[in-house]
Amino acid sequence: MPNNREWALLIWLGIFLLWALSRKDLRSSLGQVLRTASGPKLAIPLGGMLGYVALELWLGHRLSLWRTDLTTDIVTWVSVSALALFFKFGEASTTPHFFRRRIVATLGITEFLQFFTNLFVLNLIAELLVLPFLAVVAMLSAFAGTDDRYRSVKKLADGLLALIGIALLAFAVQQLIANWGEIDWYGILRKFALPIWLTIGLLPLIYLLSLYAN
Repeated sequence: MPNNREWALLIWLGIFLLWALSRKDLRSSLGQVLRTASGPKLAIPLGGMLGYVALELWLGHRLSLWRTDLTTDIVTWVSVSALALFFKFGEASTTPHFFRRRIVATLGITEFLQFFTNLFVLNLIAELLVLPFLAVVAMLSAFAGTDDRYRSVKKLADGLLALIGIALLAFAVQQLIANWGEIDWYGILRKFALPIWLTIGLLPLIYLLSLYAN
């Protein structure tokens, strides 16, 4: 089951989708995207990747690395990490150290902190308020970074992001200590390892797609 943070994200995405569908110009753009995605040049390799991921999951289940209670994590990983790799497959055979950088990023401290802060989340109302605030501040930081005139704005936005990140990390640590005896450590380890072995297992297919594309 999705946690409160994931429910909050789904709710905001649903609100955005309803707003987008209410606008004729955005409906037209969305239709064009769907037509492009359903074309054979994209649909066939994408379907192949999804089939490959299904094979990974079957092997993972046989090795006790995956259970059905991690379905939400699978959907999140496919929607974010797997699709990001898929749409960059053209670079895989031409960019130096592409795969090494992907593996290092998967095992990096940023991924660990993101995983850790998602172990314990706020109540749904708080998550619904925090997510759009974080999105606005992140966009402000990205926009301010495009021009040196807005350097002070970028510093402020980055400081706010860091402060919120530290607060969420402190909350996760507090919850970890308070619930130490009730935590399913094996389940957490399996949850943490899931995107690592899925990503590493997907890299050979991305390389073959890159060779074919180039």
